[in-house]
Amino acid sequence: MNTKKIFTCLFFSVFGLLLMFSFKPLDAHAYNYPNKTAAKAGDILVTKETNCKNECKGLSGHAAIVVDSTYFVHISGPGAHPTKEKLSTWFDGRYGERTRVVRPTSHYKGSAADAAKWAKKYVVDYKDATYSIASSLDTFDKTYCSKLVWQAFNSTVYPIVAKDLLIHPYSFANAADGGRTKPLETVYEKAW
Repeated sequence: MNTKKIFTCLFFSVFGLLLMFSFKPLDAHAYNYPNKTAAKAGDILVTKETNCKNECKGLSGHAAIVVDSTYFVHISGPGAHPTKEKLSTWFDGRYGERTRVVRPTSHYKGSAADAAKWAKKYVVDYKDATYSIASSLDTFDKTYCSKLVWQAFNSTVYPIVAKDLLIHPYSFANAADGGRTKPLETVYEKAW
C-alpha cells in the first residue's frame, strides 16, 4: 500500500512538472493600445508626426513594425540607427497623438510573425545602418522608417504594399482603407 502511494505521488509530480513546462508562459507585460486592443507581432504603426520641425509636420509621417507584444522596431530619422523600443514610448511620446495601427488581414498571404522576426533580426545584424531616404529598396546598410517596415514584409515573399521608388509611411495606412480584399485593417487610430 505504501509503495502504491509513492508511485501515485511520483506520477502526479512528474505529470505536474510536464504540464508546467509544456505551456508558454503568458507575457505579463504585453502592451495594449489605448483602445485596449492587444499589440501583436507584425502590427504596423503609422503617425503623422515626424522628426521634422514645424515646416513639414504631417507631410512625411513615420512608420514602425511591432516585433512582439511589447516592442517595436524603427529608425527615427537622420543621424539615427535602427532601434528596438517599448511600445509605451511610442504612445506616451511624440508619436502617440496622431497614430494609426494597422494589422495584416486574412487576405495577406505572407506571415506577419515572420516579418516581425525579420525586423528584430535586422536591428541586431544592421545596428549601424544609417538613415537615408535616397537608399535603394535592395540595400540594408542604409534605410528609412517605412523602407524598414516594407523590407520586413517583403522578406516573407509577399510585400504588404506594392514596391515603388519610395515607400511612404502613409502607404500602409492607405492599404487599410482598401476594398474587401485589403491586406491591412485598422485596429487603432487617434486623430487621424
